[in-house]
Amino acid sequence: MSNFLVLTNFTPSSHNATLYALQIAKNIRANITLCHVISGGNDQIRREKQENLRAVAERLMHDDRLSGGNGYNPVVDYTCQSGKITEVAKRIYEDRDIAVVVIGMSGSGGGLFSSSTSKDIIDEAEFPLLGVPVKAAFNGLGKIAFATSLRENDIDVVSSIAEIARAINPEILLAHVTNEKFDNDVHKLRVNHFINTASTRSNYGKIFYRHIKSVNIDQGLNWLATNGNVNMLAIVHRKQKGFSLFESSHTHHLAKSTGLPLLVYPPANVLVKTAIVN
Repeated sequence: MSNFLVLTNFTPSSHNATLYALQIAKNIRANITLCHVISGGNDQIRREKQENLRAVAERLMHDDRLSGGNGYNPVVDYTCQSGKITEVAKRIYEDRDIAVVVIGMSGSGGGLFSSSTSKDIIDEAEFPLLGVPVKAAFNGLGKIAFATSLRENDIDVVSSIAEIARAINPEILLAHVTNEKFDNDVHKLRVNHFINTASTRSNYGKIFYRHIKSVNIDQGLNWLATNGNVNMLAIVHRKQKGFSLFESSHTHHLAKSTGLPLLVYPPANVLVKTAIVN
């Protein structure tokens, strides 16, 4: 079983991200670890935040048991640690059975992505990072759109998405946004190779492809988010210039403009452990 690490600063945005993660956890029979990070080692502050975390965890589990649902009630544990957010998250991700790190994102709720640490979190994360907008509500995961340039190493990301969400059985839509029109045989062979390889490697059959012609990535994926019946967007964050989704400014803009949860993967040179969902 692979679980979720939710970074919280006790704001409405963080609370909404926690509720969103809880609903996914219920569907895939996973558990949740809440984490609050403090900058210093003040014991009094640590005890206060630890008590806040305990209260949140107990309330979440109590409310979840009362709500019924599919019969599985995730266990919610918690930890308060000091240090840099990305370093603490990486340590917990590596030491525990964590598939995805979850944070609240943007808006007046004061989520982590709206603070001065947002760029650092995106740039330094060496783990899958799910940013949940403050107004996002869990309405199932019928379709996850993955923005891909059909690179060979993007197949590993498709496999990770499939493993994390396998129990929910969503459609994984490969969204290829370019400013060119592709309809020749060479491109069709490339697409078929990518889909067949991804399906075989992930042992997952619900993988589909859609090319979107747009003057830029943001507009293309905004259109997809609005018109494509998509529940979540997934991208790989790459630090490069040009016609690319993968600069941090694009990542942040996309999350705010679409209002959809955004699953951000690190570059291919960063090893992401395989999630195993029972």
